[in-house]
Amino acid sequence: MTRYDIYQTKPATGLGERWRDSTPLGNGYTGAAFYGGVAADILSISRADLWTGGYENGVPDVSHVLHEMRSLQQKGKYEEACNKMFDALEAAGYKTSLANMRTLGAVKLLFECHGVYNHYRRIIHTDTAEAQVQYCLNEEKFERNLFVSRKRDIIVMRVHSEKLSDFSLALDFFDSYENNEYADRIKANDAEFAEHKTKEGCVVYSSCNEGFYFGIAAKAITDGNMEIVDNKISITHATDSLVIIKAFSREKNRITAENRIIKALNNCTVDYSVLFEENRRIYSKLYKKADLKLYFGRHFHSNEELLSEARENECSAELAEKLWRFGRYLFISGVSKNGLPFALYGLWPCGYNRVWSQHVGNENVEIINWHAAVGGLSELIVPLINFYCDR
Repeated sequence: MTRYDIYQTKPATGLGERWRDSTPLGNGYTGAAFYGGVAADILSISRADLWTGGYENGVPDVSHVLHEMRSLQQKGKYEEACNKMFDALEAAGYKTSLANMRTLGAVKLLFECHGVYNHYRRIIHTDTAEAQVQYCLNEEKFERNLFVSRKRDIIVMRVHSEKLSDFSLALDFFDSYENNEYADRIKANDAEFAEHKTKEGCVVYSSCNEGFYFGIAAKAITDGNMEIVDNKISITHATDSLVIIKAFSREKNRITAENRIIKALNNCTVDYSVLFEENRRIYSKLYKKADLKLYFGRHFHSNEELLSEARENECSAELAEKLWRFGRYLFISGVSKNGLPFALYGLWPCGYNRVWSQHVGNENVEIINWHAAVGGLSELIVPLINFYCDR
């Protein structure tokens, strides 16, 4: 482990509210969060432009209250000045509700798992934007490496084991286990429009959200045996496999969108090291524009150890440094220059009705972005400026 590595010693304990323990990956536009399970894992896939439930009936002209608002502010009556605008909008019949970012779908994985695992590590390398899952089964090492490419807009996963092993993957609706009516309505809508298919060596899942199509396609390359049946890829007797996943959203034509991402997957190089190096160069150029070193020890501790120490005593220098690194990693992973600004949950809502999975116009905007300019990331503030100027 290095100072750039943030690691945990156990998988996220399950879905539902434990989504907060998942490991986030992203390229500023496509997000993936995974739980790091040994026998089963899931990647929750999201896109920066896939939102649902927003409503606005047109902003009325209430400029006539500006003079009065400014007069009240000059007198120090800030709350009264603020309420003037709200009251004027309400009187003019303005109605609105915030949209929520929603999960696009999921990649569901099942792994051969005979015995009890140990030596587990779930790691984010904040300087390269690569994540790893490592563990041992019966003294044999297993490893998965993942990242989201900023160059190709694909999710890349390498599955490696010291002995021949089996696993399978399928694409489907993301079951968030939120157990509320809103999530059930989303699932019912997705089920109505959902299609699962196999095409040109890829498996595809797609559905519809508020008149636009979205979906995922996945392709696998392996040194073992592979079979694709009923929208599931099954791999047996393999030591090295590569899985490439690509998503689309807000498309008017489902078939055209599916064909486009399938073509991209089939034309993509299948060398993990080449794909990783492409992404590392782009990401690291941003990440290394600033650095912060607070901890100078030789041993680097897990999240569990650092948080336990903070609860019992105080926040250590190592934890403070890792929090800075994690925040920088999240911001770069959650924003692209031509995309949308960083929402409160970034690209990782992992569900359909999360509280605060929105863009808001309050002090959170400052909190999310205030580090960017001094940290050499001014170009990633551009989406925020465009977001306000375009409205």
